[in-house]
Amino acid sequence: AEVHITTSRFKHTGGRKLLYDNREVFSMAERLGISLMNITFTEGVDKYKFLKGFDLHFDDDDNEIFLINDFPGKCIGFLFND
Repeated sequence: AEVHITTSRFKHTGGRKLLYDNREVFSMAERLGISLMNITFTEGVDKYKFLKGFDLHFDDDDNEIFLINDFPGKCIGFLFND
């Protein structure tokens, strides 16, 4: 299966102070063998708008999962809490 990372994070700070460090996203992708080309930063936009053509999406945000499953499309969202 081809794996992608879709995150609500902002790719660039645009002068804002970010509450997180995107290096952890890139590090996780590298450890899992996910191409950097397969990382999407939604810049705060709801993820369902970026998941066309995907089958499954795992997320820890129940609102994102609700929106994904409510949107007519083939992607199914699963709530994942570690």
